[in-house]
Amino acid sequence: MTEFELSLVDQTLVRALKHDCTRIGLLGLTPAALTVMAELTHRGLSHRVLGLFDPRCLDDREPAVRGWTLLRELRADMLVVCEDAHKEQLLRAYIALTGDPLPPPQVVVAGMAHIEYRDSVFDDLNRPAKRRHDRLAGPGDCRTRPRFQGYGL
Repeated sequence: MTEFELSLVDQTLVRALKHDCTRIGLLGLTPAALTVMAELTHRGLSHRVLGLFDPRCLDDREPAVRGWTLLRELRADMLVVCEDAHKEQLLRAYIALTGDPLPPPQVVVAGMAHIEYRDSVFDDLNRPAKRRHDRLAGPGDCRTRPRFQGYGL
């Protein structure tokens, strides 16, 4: 189990029991979602899980995922965001689907990948420069070893 998955499982168990959540929705078809579901099942809490929901799975090709629009009708009292890097997109999709439900559900998130810099235009422009740098930098090249060694500079 990864650190991200462990954090999700721990937070989910604590909040589900502390707030007596009985309608838990898992957001995002990821290995973490399957791990959280397995742990809840192992601990006898599977009856509290509404299912796994992902707005990117709009057809019935993925049997593990329930229909995204069904999430609005089921009125989850807890959402577990099972994706690290794209948690904002999942939460925005949930708000777009449900509006601003009252009372709002408990939300469990983990990880820090969502704050990493991502820009597809930058990646496209930077890719040729990175390949050139990698080709030019040899084993003894100053670009591949630390510039300062200890205090001797």
